[in-house]
Order: sequence, then structure tokens, then C-alpha cells
Amino acid sequence: MKIRIAPFHFSRLAGAALLLLAASCGPGYLNRPKNDLRLSLEMRALNTNPRAESFLLPVIAPGQEDRPRAKVVKHEILSTNGYFVGLAISGGGSRSANFAAACMFQLQRIGFLQYVQCISSVSGGSLVSTYYCCSPDSDWNAQNVQQKLTTEFETTVIDKILLPWNFLGLLIGTVNRSDMLANEFQNSLFYRNGRALTFADLRHDRPRLLLNCTDMQTGRPFLFDNSNFDLINSDLNRYPLAAAVTASSAVPAILEPITLRDYSTTFPQFQHLVDGAVVDNLGVQTLVNSYAAESESPENPYPNGAILVVIDSGTSSNLRLGSKARLGGVENLLEGLSLSSAVLLNRTGNATLSNVLVQGALGDYTINDLRNFIEQLRSDHYVEVKDRGGRLVRVVHLSLSQIGELGGAEFGNSVNAISTKFDISPTDAFNLYRSAVILFRARFDARLAPLVHELGRHSTTRQSSGQ
Repeated sequence: MKIRIAPFHFSRLAGAALLLLAASCGPGYLNRPKNDLRLSLEMRALNTNPRAESFLLPVIAPGQEDRPRAKVVKHEILSTNGYFVGLAISGGGSRSANFAAACMFQLQRIGFLQYVQCISSVSGGSLVSTYYCCSPDSDWNAQNVQQKLTTEFETTVIDKILLPWNFLGLLIGTVNRSDMLANEFQNSLFYRNGRALTFADLRHDRPRLLLNCTDMQTGRPFLFDNSNFDLINSDLNRYPLAAAVTASSAVPAILEPITLRDYSTTFPQFQHLVDGAVVDNLGVQTLVNSYAAESESPENPYPNGAILVVIDSGTSSNLRLGSKARLGGVENLLEGLSLSSAVLLNRTGNATLSNVLVQGALGDYTINDLRNFIEQLRSDHYVEVKDRGGRLVRVVHLSLSQIGELGGAEFGNSVNAISTKFDISPTDAFNLYRSAVILFRARFDARLAPLVHELGRHSTTRQSSGQ
């Protein structure tokens, strides 16, 4: 008896797989409309998430100055001590995420993190900032955070790319690397009680969260905040946190842009978002803009000025390549992309920090004064300047590049060699936590203690410690 095999079985199977891929893929964007376009403009609801409020209006025309203008907002949460306390976290993949987490635990230990009112982050820094702002108290601890942030996100994505259905999806455009990375972020960090976490899940007793991206069309900063989502008539509270973090991390040429649909018009219009490090790798400019917008309002909630802490994971070189005689084709590509990313991060970070001092200190200072401020920040990693209203602004620079000076050249070189990929070994992660301990015990415990005392002395109530 002969067994007859149905003809074209494989082609039918392949066709079914293609249909399944096409059906399972989304429209290329995850944001949803806020208002029906048939509603008149004055009747439309606005985004009012207090945990994603920048107090800024987005720059939308090329002729406008780059600094966003302040908008009128009813302050739902006022300072309890008269200070603006902001934390900026740089980009740099899993290196940045782990170093920032380590520094945040140190800031919590000395009693400073509890006073932070706003976090502005970029790329890998957005991974830990977003997790801190949405995680329950029981999850914000060193054991849990270290386990989650040493997940091999990049390796997992590469492994899944090799699966036939994903590889086929990449070829026909129904799947991309950014979507897959966002899915890994979501599974590891931003999924709870059977659903993906969105901006509506940001905790009301944690700092405001400002995730920085770059608009690919204009080259201008883009924030995941109420104003930018009002501009495109989209509902911020329904947007997945994992996708926003991926947008903040989407290094051009390595990851595809994250796309938002513009629902303010019936015409098909979109915004394509890439890594915020293209404009500012430290996220500090957003902090300064937000502080200025609030402090220049008639109801200035910050008469005592500002304290800005910058967590900077930038380093200067990859010493691991010095031990290799040749770089293979794939390795050469990956290291080249890593180098391009690292140079971009360092250059934009250093330039922005200097620019912030110049833009924020336009009182009676001379050019020589400003140069001295910048030099002091580089040497002391701390500086005090006056803002336009004469209020004191303190800037603290927690830089990973200081480790060679404080922890010894050999240890500094090993930390300097940690890549900016979204993969990290347990040893490298341990060294980043050790680096934070060295930084604080050798330099910043003493520097920050008076500021913590000052904040406590002026406070009427303390914010949640997150412990």
C-alpha cells in the first residue's frame, strides 16, 4: 500500500505561517487616540498624569528656540521644603542601568533618594528609573534589582531572531529588533498581574518620570509627557512603559525607531523616536528646563533653589580589544557599533553638562566665572551656581570615570571596559555596584550629607523612602 503525501504541504504551511505573522503583528505603533476628532478642540480631554508632567510645552516649529516654553499647570504636588530635587541618569545600556541602580541604593542609604521629586533618564538609565517609579516596595531591593538588570536582553533577542518565524518576520517587515527588545523588557520588568504596565501604573508616591528620546524627523528632544501626547491627541496612560523605555534606548542603526501615530489629524502622520542620547545623554537638560518652567511661574514652589544629581556611566575606552590580534567580521561590526555609541554618549553628555551650567548661570557671571564653574565641576564633581532668579543651584556629578582615581588603575580599567550593550556579566555588574560603594564612601557621603541635612531641616513631611 502506497502512502500518498498531499502536494504543496510545505507551501501551504509557509503560507499559513505568513498569514499568522501578518495577523499577529500590530500596525507598527502602540499609542491609542485620546479624543474623537469630531469633538471640537475646546471639548477635548487632556492628559493629566501627574507622574509624567514636565511643565513644558514641546518645541514644534523650526523657528522657535530649542528650549521648550513653560505651560500653565495646576501644581498637584508642591515641594515640602522649597527645593527642586532632581536626578538625571545617563544612557549606556546595561552598564548604565546597573551603575545607576547601585548609586540609587547608595542615595537611599544616606537619605537623599527619598527627597527626589523628578527623574530624567536616557537609554539604559530609563530601564532602572522606570522600574523604580512603578515597582512595589517589596521589589525595590538589591537582590531583586540585580537579578532583573543582569538579564541578557540582547542575547535573548539575538537567539529569538534565529527562530524561523521571527527571522521570516524580520525579512518581510512584520517584526523588528526594537519590538523584540521591548518584549524582553516587558517580560522581565514591566509585567504584573497578568498585564503589561503602562504610564497609568507609575506610583504616585515616587518621583515624576521624564523619559528622553529624540524625534528622528526634527532632531529635537521628545519626552513621554502629557504635553507631547496632547499634541498628537494620544492617551499617555495607555502607553506601555516597555515601549517607552525602548524608544529612549533605540540607538540609530542598531535598533529601529519606535513609531507613534499622530491622532490629531485624519491624515496618516507619524513620529519616529530614537535614543535620547543623540541630543543629551545625561537627561540633565530636561531637569533644568522643568525646574526653570516651575520656578519662573508666579507660584514658584522652589524659593530655595535646586539640587541636581547626575548619574553618569560614561567611560573613555574599551581595553578588552587590546588583547585581541584580529577582530572577526561580526565582532568587528558589533564593536564598531559599540564604539560609535560610546563616543556619542560621552560627547553629548560632557557638552550638555557644560551647556547647562552656562545656560543656568546667566546672572552677573563673567565668561571667566563660567569657565571656572565648568572646570570646578570636572575636578571636584560638584559646583554651586545661581539661576536667573538668584537662587542657588547645586550640581553633583556621580561619574563612573572617577573610579580609576578612587579605586585604583587596575580596577578602573576593568570597569572602563564594560560595554554599553544590553547584556552584562555578573562580574561586571558586581564591579559596578562596588564602584558605587567606592564613590560614595570616598567622596560623596561627605559631599551629600550636608544637603540631606538641609533638605530635612526645611521639610514639613518626608516622601516615601521606597523601602
